[in-house]
Amino acid sequence: MELVLLIPESEAWEEAWTFIHDHPINEGLDEPSVAMNDGEAWQYVGTFLNNGKAISSFRHRLHPKTGGLYNVSYEHKELQEDQIQKKFKL
Repeated sequence: MELVLLIPESEAWEEAWTFIHDHPINEGLDEPSVAMNDGEAWQYVGTFLNNGKAISSFRHRLHPKTGGLYNVSYEHKELQEDQIQKKFKL
């Protein structure tokens, strides 16, 4: 398994953040891809590569709808090497 960091503004990065923006938990919020609440916002944790799958992980430590921690994962359809900034073996 590897932890990778996506290149900001890459196609994979944009797809994952669009998923966060459109996620049902953010419905009705003024800025769904931020979901600002008491200084907390959505955070990109990283992308995990395992057995040919790429899954990006996000967290919000104080989501305005849950009042607490909320985690979301996005499975990429395809992840190209040129969309990866750094890799770490786990």
